Amino acid sequence: MNFDWSLSLGRWFGIDLRLHLFFFLLVLSRLLNANAIRSGDLKWELLFFGLLFSIVLLHEYGHCIAGIRAGGRAERIVIWPLGGLAYVDTPHDPRARFVTAAGGPLVNVAILLVSIPYILFWGGKWGSYFFGSPVYINVSVLDTLFAMNLDLLLFNLLPVFPLDGGHLLRALLWSRFGFGRGTILAVRVAYVGLGILALLALYSLLNGGGFLLIILVAWMFQTCRMEHVRALEEYGGWDPVGSSWQAGTGGGGGGWAPRRSWLAAWKERREAVRRESEARARIELQAEVDRILGKVSRDGLPSLSGRERRFLKYASRRMRK
Repeated sequence: MNFDWSLSLGRWFGIDLRLHLFFFLLVLSRLLNANAIRSGDLKWELLFFGLLFSIVLLHEYGHCIAGIRAGGRAERIVIWPLGGLAYVDTPHDPRARFVTAAGGPLVNVAILLVSIPYILFWGGKWGSYFFGSPVYINVSVLDTLFAMNLDLLLFNLLPVFPLDGGHLLRALLWSRFGFGRGTILAVRVAYVGLGILALLALYSLLNGGGFLLIILVAWMFQTCRMEHVRALEEYGGWDPVGSSWQAGTGGGGGGWAPRRSWLAAWKERREAVRRESEARARIELQAEVDRILGKVSRDGLPSLSGRERRFLKYASRRMRK
């Protein structure tokens, strides 16, 4: 993300908030178009973008708060045409990454729970584009809020990078198979999902729409590809999903040993990855603990920030295990 193209909206709750110029231009073009067609649309365009900005912002703050609670540090939030981006530095740990990724969707769930009494008792509408019943135009603010929030929640939970669903799936697989292999498995799932989305985008395009969905699919494919490459580099170029696991016998014959069962090979890979991941996490954990303790030795305990105090508690719990 190029911050030269974003405008600062100030620092709120210790986090820099920025609005990308492209988001502002998108809103402006929609408002001018709505005003040119008929003035009545302008009100609903303002409502749409106002609610979209508010929901996305609350969603990203959910990520930031969850990341801080997991021992990380939230730096900034950028709102741009394809949604929001929360820059949160969290420990290289599957639990911390899962908690951080879940923080955003939990905000959407909370909004839905608050909206349900209105839907049940005051005649609200169960609207959602995902279920073929859009209610974004010419309805009440609460109906629009419910439908938009539900759609954003469902979309974000798709198991595709960089959406929250992709990060949640990777964290679950990471805890079982290690970071590198977990990422590769998550990306493989994401490619299947992107293939389905691409077909839907093509169908929609042939029927007069779908241009934005095509842009989203291209962006998500590029992100998934970057995650895949990063995971392969973590393994030194070895793709554990595509490996044959046959070994040469050595000597001049160049023959092949009997192929091990896939279950034995899978268990061996899983154990090796688990040990490697735990060793790397311990090294990183100890390095950060040493840095903080050095700071205490130089400047005293009061010099520690809140994040550093929480990290020491987190490290203490991990080292006792």
